[in-house]
Amino acid sequence: MPTQWIENIESLAMFAFGKDLNRRVSLYQRYLSERDHSYLDWSIDQLVNWDRSKADENVIHVHGLKDSVFPIKNIQKPYIEIEGNHSIVLTQSQWLNKNLPKIISNNIIDLDNLEGSN
Repeated sequence: MPTQWIENIESLAMFAFGKDLNRRVSLYQRYLSERDHSYLDWSIDQLVNWDRSKADENVIHVHGLKDSVFPIKNIQKPYIEIEGNHSIVLTQSQWLNKNLPKIISNNIIDLDNLEGSN
């Protein structure tokens, strides 16, 4: 993803949201307050060159099922799947606020008792 897109938040939002663009642009403008090219290039390099062959068993990964930026098919288990895309921090905030404290305090990976997870 070209980091220059961040200067034009509408283009980035179109990539991330597609047809849901109109109602989410303002959320992304607040969410993506960091727009420095150097920082973005560095952070993307860190993601692309991540040096880990095995998932850290002490990390509980929550991931949106429809994430087009990091498709779930490329994510190693264990992870918690919830409805949503790359912006679940914005679009699933109620679910996260309700369930993250339980997930963290109880080190939950099996979500049968958590509402809204798959």
